[in-house]
Amino acid sequence: MRRVPWLLVAGVTLACQPEFVTPFGTTELVLDTNLPMPRVANRVRIDVFVEDAASQLGLRWISTKELAVRSHDEVPVSFSVFTQSETPARALVRIRVYDASFVRDYLGERFHDGDPSIADLPPNESSPRLLVNSVDQSPLFEPLPLVAFDRLVWVKPTYGEQKVTHLFLDAQCAGTMANLAKRESCTRTRAKREPAKDAVDEESTVAPETACTVAPRVASTRDGRQLFDEEICVPGGIYLMGTTDVAALTVKDQNGMGSFSSYGVRIAQIAPLLIDRYEVTVGRWRAAMSDGFRPTKVPDAKETPFVNAIPAKITDFCTYSTQPLAGAAAREDFPLNCVDDAAASEFCKYYAGELPTESQWEWVASSAGTSDTRGKRIHPWGSNPPRCDFVIFSRAPANPQAPLESAGGCYTEVKVFGPSSVSNTVGDVFPSVGVYGLGGNLHELMRDTYQEWSDECWATPAWQDPWCDRQGGHALRGGSWTTDQRTTLSVTRQGLRVRGGVSVGFRCVRGGR
Repeated sequence: MRRVPWLLVAGVTLACQPEFVTPFGTTELVLDTNLPMPRVANRVRIDVFVEDAASQLGLRWISTKELAVRSHDEVPVSFSVFTQSETPARALVRIRVYDASFVRDYLGERFHDGDPSIADLPPNESSPRLLVNSVDQSPLFEPLPLVAFDRLVWVKPTYGEQKVTHLFLDAQCAGTMANLAKRESCTRTRAKREPAKDAVDEESTVAPETACTVAPRVASTRDGRQLFDEEICVPGGIYLMGTTDVAALTVKDQNGMGSFSSYGVRIAQIAPLLIDRYEVTVGRWRAAMSDGFRPTKVPDAKETPFVNAIPAKITDFCTYSTQPLAGAAAREDFPLNCVDDAAASEFCKYYAGELPTESQWEWVASSAGTSDTRGKRIHPWGSNPPRCDFVIFSRAPANPQAPLESAGGCYTEVKVFGPSSVSNTVGDVFPSVGVYGLGGNLHELMRDTYQEWSDECWATPAWQDPWCDRQGGHALRGGSWTTDQRTTLSVTRQGLRVRGGVSVGFRCVRGGR
């Protein structure tokens, strides 16, 4: 139980200890939640209002309090509302659970039923305001609604009595902004608001199962050659998808397609999944073809060895060949590129899988295997910047038609141009997850259609395993041998602009339950 100093404001006290005596009427609210705290949320904000017909929205704001949560051991948290009046009264308590990194300026109540993070302030509207002795003490910031839990309850302290009520804050209500004017908020059902009710004891919801119950596929060989086809079980969980920290990376090309779009955040629950440990290799594709797989379009092929010499061009680096190449020229363990996105999807379905969604991929790359006390990983392997000898990136010219002499910074260090064997991604892995090559080698095709965060496709996404299913080009995740370290971030999003390019590959996922 957290202990914080008492605070007396306009006849209402907020505290985290119930040990006070009459003649006060007190109601202690004990808050429990299935949100992973403090990894997804590390603050609790409580605002108290009383009914006042003369005030904007019919409510007068009388108190506010912030509680920090530094460890999951500090949950449940509690606070108390008390009154000194013998006259029966009730107060509306607004409870918001959020991450302190995701706030916006407080400019009055800005309710929005779609994407509240982009709502504008109504004309001449700046209320409610917290006035203490006629002095405006309204907080300067408020939680960003799209990633905050926002709940309204009525409390009715009875003079001379001390009550304790247990509330449960269900994570699936995160992102649904309370409607203060209508006194409505989400309680248990995603995106559904209900009229605020009197605070009563609520049972905690059983946390969803996060372990895999389907056995992952084990590694296999064909003609004595490793196929790199094993799967990894990644337990499910709840996390903050996206970020606002790298919004400066958002770049568009001349066609308006986002290139490094990372702006926006959503809370998502990911079910346990099985994901390929490596990007799909040439040899694995060839084995599927020999087993009967018939894609609508075969990958573009390069029938000769790679040549790291001028006048080589990026377009010379398709990894597939119609027949295996021999000796040092062999590329069977290289990730497959120059593959049509529809054919990649067909391959995954052939093995009862799918292309990963953006939310699944980012969960694996940024948050799976991380304790609740740690934030998201900057890169799939951790916080350290990428090294040319461990991550396959920045090996190509910025201009696709430029010769090797203008190749990226890593080419000058490792003297390798083009993609590389998936076995060369030993540094591109988070040990407790065990999935290789998320940060580099090839960009990876997602099941999602690429849309900016501001699009309605992401404004009110599904709570569980959200994804964007619309017409248009596929989204891409992860870095590539052709791009710089910005694409190695675990949150960087891109849109597919050229189908079947030399920098794009894929891996597959299956449900883990």
